[in-house]
Amino acid sequence: MMIQLVLHGSSVLYFPEGTRGTKRKYFNHPLPLDFKTGAIVNAMITGATVVPISINNDYKLFTKNRIIIRVNEPMQVKPSDNIDSATNELRNRIIAGIKQNQDDGYVIKRKNKDNKWVEYRI
Repeated sequence: MMIQLVLHGSSVLYFPEGTRGTKRKYFNHPLPLDFKTGAIVNAMITGATVVPISINNDYKLFTKNRIIIRVNEPMQVKPSDNIDSATNELRNRIIAGIKQNQDDGYVIKRKNKDNKWVEYRI
């Protein structure tokens, strides 16, 4: 099904862990879990470009907290590439983006309990 969508010009979003990663929140695991190979296999079959996207705080998606999204450098995979190596490369690029998001940080202003504006680095 996904291959047909891509072949007809649609973009497809994969969460290569097979989940939004809520397990990281509960097990204090800061990096992505092992990736499934579906996105890479799809790209190998269709010739589509893979655009790794790093999302920090994704488990907070449905709360009032901020998530941070970074679009990383696109990668091309060829049918002759090793599936596991390409999947690991995708994971490494996403991890690098997550770490960059953490290093860059973002400053937000919120009122504290004394009703004063305070800057927080997230």
